Amino acid sequence: MNEFFQLLAASTVAIPAHEVLVVLTLQSLCYLFRVPRLGLLVSCAFVYRVGWCFLHTQASAMTWAWVSAYAGLGFFLFGLAIYGMVHDSE
Repeated sequence: MNEFFQLLAASTVAIPAHEVLVVLTLQSLCYLFRVPRLGLLVSCAFVYRVGWCFLHTQASAMTWAWVSAYAGLGFFLFGLAIYGMVHDSE
């Protein structure tokens, strides 16, 4: 676990400015039109993308097990978010 924290501390991820601009624009529009759940889903997708970029820059971490686990967990969480948006908890 200590090695993982050292990897996080020593690594950098470059995020393109146009991606940040698109995310901020989409979030602003979501909150402007009062659909905050969709804005949170946009944020979640962006964080997932940044994590994927981090995983992609680490050659030692790019094993099939890590990629499969990361992708599977991402799709699972995305499915849970969609399920939560469709089935309102009132």
